[in-house]
Amino acid sequence: PYDPEKARKFISIIKDHAKRLENIIEDLLSLSELELSKDCLSKTEFDLKKLTDEIALSFGYELDTKRHVLSIDQRGEDFRIKADRDKIEQVIVNLIDNAVKYTNEGGQINIYILEQQNDITITIRDNGIGIPKEDVNRVFERFYRVDKARSRQLGGTGLGLGIAKHIILAHNGQISIESEIHKGTKVLIRLPKV
Repeated sequence: PYDPEKARKFISIIKDHAKRLENIIEDLLSLSELELSKDCLSKTEFDLKKLTDEIALSFGYELDTKRHVLSIDQRGEDFRIKADRDKIEQVIVNLIDNAVKYTNEGGQINIYILEQQNDITITIRDNGIGIPKEDVNRVFERFYRVDKARSRQLGGTGLGLGIAKHIILAHNGQISIESEIHKGTKVLIRLPKV
């Protein structure tokens, strides 16, 4: 016999799987585009500090839900870079999203933006669950997940950090990660100034 409740449950499962596949396909397309050509960048001049402030505001609901405190500190006066704004936004969104997801309730997320002579450094640090030492060097690999069950539960594709690395390298920048289990993670990005 037809059970409407079971049918709804199956439809919901199918929808979730379809969304996950859609996310993987979108991420793979982004990665392929970046690997094939640096010409896929549409560079304009913009203020990295203002962009970061806007992105942080968009995380209000997630931060409130998990009772996280997010702070942004800056040192310098001119945070203009010439880059693909959408792609840099994608990187920062991904890094803040990871910090929110992998930091236990009531956590702290700090963003530091530093103007230097030739570049601007942005550091995103959390006091979350951290990454084991043996996994830190592998997190930029495609589909690599430190905690596969938790990542799947939180909706990750395993491609976000790989895409972030390709985007930063395509901008002649640098990205690195430091982490300690149960103490947190720090991601450092260096981008050339205008």
